Amino acid sequence: MECFAGGTRLIYSLPAYMLLGVASVLGIFSLRGNKVPARPLCLISSAIFFGYILARCHLSPVDYLSRQDFFMVLGALTIYLLTALHVVKPNQRMQLLAVLMLIALGQVAVGLVQFSRGNEFMLFGYGRYPSGDRASGQYVSPNHLAGYLEVVAIMGMSLVFWSKWKPWAKILAAYISLASFAGVLITGSRGGYLSTAFCILVFCTLSLMVVKTAFPERFARVTAIVVILLLLMSATLPVLVTSQLVRHRVSEIFTPNMRVQLWQAALHQAKLDPLFGTGSGTYLYYGRKFRHPDVQRDPVRVHNDYLELLAEFGILGGAGFLFFLGSHLWSGFHSFRWLATKRLQFSLDWRSSSLALNIGCLCAIAAYLVHSVVDFNLHIPANALLMAFVFGILANPGLETFQAGAATIITNRAFQWMLPPLGVALLVLGGPKLPGEYYAEKARVALRDGNFGGAVQAAKAGIVYEKSNPDLFYYLGEARRNIGDAATAPELKTIFYRLASDSFKQGLEIFPQDVRLLLIEGWTMDALGQDSEANKYFIEAVKWDPNWEQVHQSYKAHLEYLRASGKILQSP
Repeated sequence: MECFAGGTRLIYSLPAYMLLGVASVLGIFSLRGNKVPARPLCLISSAIFFGYILARCHLSPVDYLSRQDFFMVLGALTIYLLTALHVVKPNQRMQLLAVLMLIALGQVAVGLVQFSRGNEFMLFGYGRYPSGDRASGQYVSPNHLAGYLEVVAIMGMSLVFWSKWKPWAKILAAYISLASFAGVLITGSRGGYLSTAFCILVFCTLSLMVVKTAFPERFARVTAIVVILLLLMSATLPVLVTSQLVRHRVSEIFTPNMRVQLWQAALHQAKLDPLFGTGSGTYLYYGRKFRHPDVQRDPVRVHNDYLELLAEFGILGGAGFLFFLGSHLWSGFHSFRWLATKRLQFSLDWRSSSLALNIGCLCAIAAYLVHSVVDFNLHIPANALLMAFVFGILANPGLETFQAGAATIITNRAFQWMLPPLGVALLVLGGPKLPGEYYAEKARVALRDGNFGGAVQAAKAGIVYEKSNPDLFYYLGEARRNIGDAATAPELKTIFYRLASDSFKQGLEIFPQDVRLLLIEGWTMDALGQDSEANKYFIEAVKWDPNWEQVHQSYKAHLEYLRASGKILQSP
């Protein structure tokens, strides 16, 4: 997923989910043996929260729009349970974290090329949204790269200060962590700046709490050093950072922007069904319906994970999240106190890999608690799975920090047996979706590159495997419409326009609120001379996106065409 644009399209994330499915099935061979149990409250809260989200995805009005969330939650739950129940030894977890750090180094390297050259460079021929010299690595957006790097950087820094790694490994980890912090800077992500600063403060606070509890005689000296270092960093960063991009983005941190208007649309959406929400993926069209007139870019996401959760999953979804978050923070702080008061206080060695992971995970959550206010990293599969790993560590610190009773053992065993069926579900539900997603992506790229014949072939091949993807019908119809535009014979134009119209109508049967399909079907009906039919589609487009200028311009052009023809039809 890190290589494939963060998994933002199903074709890029489904292969990873398939691998997780295999890992979950193979987990059946790891049921034997005594492992440190996870906290039952954490496991139960995850079952309630993730279970509700999966059920609401299944019952959402547009199946295809909910599919991304559905598989992402299944994958996140799988990683969470694998981490909490099987990968419990600190050394195993630090090995995984080392891999994540190496990936972060690669992301920063790609980001440096983008930052230094101001181009849209990405490996493997992928493209990203035009971002100028803001680094996004292999992600589509710089904000998502910042969401990855801030977590890896702070967890790596925790390992440097508190783990039992050898000196050479700590030096390498320190280098990668500093490079990741620098990577956050060159993303130009204002949310990333705030969340990184906050998680560094949390790291310093937790570290000082450990020193005060386990080594009180050193507390005053260490506190003075930390305060001096923070002051020096605050004073020198503005001087050392000479990039105009970074300085400009920092100066705009608290400047009001379009996010507030996106949040207002989400609040309007939340009022439609306060308890259950309107369903997964529905902000895609309710964001358009309730968009502010100043928002002319497509409001695909709320840019606030909390409000998007509330709008799409309702109060029940928000309550489930609070239960899940609260239980894991409680577990993390309980483990933190135990490690500081029991483990270090009576140990000759001040280093503790378990404590390093614990502090790193608490800081990572602190970062996302802030960053999720202004961005949607938890809707990016690669970052969501990363945080599932973090929460899994908090659910089970890998040490017996509490007395495990019979109920704890039974609960852990029950969740261990849940993993193989989850893996089977990922394989059975996700596997058949791969061909359709593959051809949909192939059709999208062919259409983008002007290869309309190739787009038709790819879309038709995809529809053989997948008949509930509106994008396939859009790509097929748009390619046919473009072929019709290029045709010189009127008969050929009519044939291709009719074929295109059939495709658009099939797409609208799946996704009737899609303004993109409504507008293009209206244009096609106009081209076929079916004015009355075209008018209906334009009216529906105005209904679902009343403040988008392109809708009104299209409808105005349609009405002018009718007046020129001496016709008058119903206005919206």
